[in-house]
Amino acid sequence: ILQSVVFVKMAESGQTASKEEQQHEAGRSDDKLIGNRKVRTIFICSALVGFSIFAMGYINLVRQNAAALKDSNCNNGFLADCSEIQGLVHGSRMILAGLVFTMLLSILVAVMVCIPQCDPSKFAAARVPGFFLLVLGAALYLFGWFYYVSKHKSIFYQFLPSDEHQNDQNAAYLQWIAEACIFGGTAALLSIDLLIPSKHLMEDEFKRIFLNLTLLGTCSIFTMVGYFGLTGDGSKAFGPTGLEFGRTGAATVGTGYVLIFL
Repeated sequence: ILQSVVFVKMAESGQTASKEEQQHEAGRSDDKLIGNRKVRTIFICSALVGFSIFAMGYINLVRQNAAALKDSNCNNGFLADCSEIQGLVHGSRMILAGLVFTMLLSILVAVMVCIPQCDPSKFAAARVPGFFLLVLGAALYLFGWFYYVSKHKSIFYQFLPSDEHQNDQNAAYLQWIAEACIFGGTAALLSIDLLIPSKHLMEDEFKRIFLNLTLLGTCSIFTMVGYFGLTGDGSKAFGPTGLEFGRTGAATVGTGYVLIFL
């Protein structure tokens, strides 16, 4: 009888231990792939900061060219209505501001998740940077690009001499928006991950990776269509900086996005 009691107690303790092993602490799951919430947050923040650093010079050049266009056409009285060009300048400034805010807030978030008292899975106040990352970073960056493209089309589209040139410029606009959505969407997903408690949305790392890969794959499709949409070697599509690029360079970049999608 004593042995039976001992075996029953051991079985019960084993079942209790197995149940406890299955129940993990919210925000600390680890699938041995990308790690827990802390690991993936630091990884994505590092990617956003790295992109921001390399893109800063290019976006600043976009802003400078928009300002130079305004100075050369508005201050000299060349154009009677400068609202569209002023909108181009405002759009470029919003893009740059969104990029800077995303970089700074990503650094803050990466440092914050390393501090136990700032764990967003446990403390609601630790989710505040996620809100600002969504509004001042991702939303401002994406809205800036949409606004910039709309003003750019209002200004330059009417001067394109043929349907072929217009098709090339439309393909270029598709590229700009799709590539902007990769960065802005990644920042938005990170902010949502911080704002919503992980147990309600992204506690399973598979869901988090699936969302990021879906974003990357979808944007890659639109981007490759934009690059391959350029027609002929004499393409006259203008980039955000005002520089032209031919079909050879566009096809190379488009092939890169095909590989990313695959």
